[in-house]
Amino acid sequence: MLMLQGVDGEHVLFQYATALAKTLNGKLTLVHVIFNQKENARVLNVDIRSSISDRERAIRQKINEWRLSTDIMPEIETLLTDNISNDLQTLLEQRKINLLVIGHHQHLIDYSLTPLLIKTLCIPVLIYPLDKYI
Repeated sequence: MLMLQGVDGEHVLFQYATALAKTLNGKLTLVHVIFNQKENARVLNVDIRSSISDRERAIRQKINEWRLSTDIMPEIETLLTDNISNDLQTLLEQRKINLLVIGHHQHLIDYSLTPLLIKTLCIPVLIYPLDKYI
């Protein structure tokens, strides 16, 4: 599984995860994570479903462009969450996913989800450095 958050370098991360899935004869699931912060939800108070649909359409369009360069057809999920570790663990169990590939910017370590995911998820987390690709 490859987790997408709208960060720079995701195309390189997609290429890496695709190559890894091919090498291991595995499947690839792309998860676009949208954080639903409760305090922001009250302020915005918009129809969150249409907002998610717009974001999901945009990410699917980007992924479809990326897929032109590969023969793997990844499954696509959108995860709306305010508790990333619990919700992601549930998705991993439901989909029987056994490896998470996540991109990481070293200069953003203080704001990174990576340490939390490594600590809380019950599967291996493969961290791919993005700093040299942006």
